[in-house]
Amino acid sequence: MHDGHDTPSSAYSSPPSAITIIVSRPPTQLNSSHKLRLLLALLSRTLPPTRDGATRLPTSSQHRPSKMADQGDSTLIPPRKQERKRFKPTSRPRPPVPGQEKAEAVLELGEFQEVDTLTLSEASLVINALVTKRRMDRKNVNETEMLTQTLNYLDAFSRFRQKENVEAVERLLSAHKQLAKFERAQIGSLCCETAEEAKTLIPSLQDKITDEDLQELLDEISKLQSR
Repeated sequence: MHDGHDTPSSAYSSPPSAITIIVSRPPTQLNSSHKLRLLLALLSRTLPPTRDGATRLPTSSQHRPSKMADQGDSTLIPPRKQERKRFKPTSRPRPPVPGQEKAEAVLELGEFQEVDTLTLSEASLVINALVTKRRMDRKNVNETEMLTQTLNYLDAFSRFRQKENVEAVERLLSAHKQLAKFERAQIGSLCCETAEEAKTLIPSLQDKITDEDLQELLDEISKLQSR
């Protein structure tokens, strides 16, 4: 109980274990304003009395936790950092290593598996036409050593010289949809005489076309070659 004497400040140097409210007037005479102030003081756990014994509402600075606060009463806990969601990285399928393509019983052409292919005769026709057009337009053809060697190779091994024959061979090959594009181009470039020879040089043809159908195709191509 309050005896009317001033309370030394040293008595409040550390917060008490229980909160004692000292009021200078009976509780029955407290109005709503006093009750609100008392409630706020209870929530803040700090209620130092003034010299006249009345209740004093703590200032805003008293509500803030201080770094020098008594460690026995409370411990400052740093704000919890928001955890970032960790996304599991997804890996893309590795592209096939260049140079490991195989044209055996099972075609393993890597990135060239579904690429449109040309016979040697078609490639010669296209490249020569492009070079001729650039020369006529007086554009820089940039005739490198590689281009020269490529043209020489195509001129030596192309079986068909005329554009009409090249297109006719392409129509014959395109009729066999069961064959891969690479296989059709190989047939049109090698121009084998027999089905056995063709299946030896192109092993993937073994189970895709019968010997009779393959021989018929080779005979039709041979007719165009003699023109």
